[in-house]
Amino acid sequence: MEHTILIHTMYEENYGSCGRGKDSTVTDSRTEDWRNEGNHTFQIKIGSSILASYHRPAEVFQSMLDKEHNNNYERFTYVSNEVQLQTPTVIGTDKDYIKRERSLVF
Repeated sequence: MEHTILIHTMYEENYGSCGRGKDSTVTDSRTEDWRNEGNHTFQIKIGSSILASYHRPAEVFQSMLDKEHNNNYERFTYVSNEVQLQTPTVIGTDKDYIKRERSLVF
């Protein structure tokens, strides 16, 4: 059986790499000015046998992020992971949301 693992990360952009400094002045393109831009979630499918014996997931997932996704312009830092045991249930659509919102009395 295969399981989906969600990998939660902090997402940062290097404003120095695009020539913008903290005060929006032009900077040397080699300057590092990392700023937190929020969070990002990755996923990986892992078989039950691997999941049963997986050790040091933080180190492995961070290594995967460093190798495949981090560069001079953006980086992802591992925060946590979780096994997604079920697929989320859809609560509705944007039309459902608007209809419900309009029906509320403020």
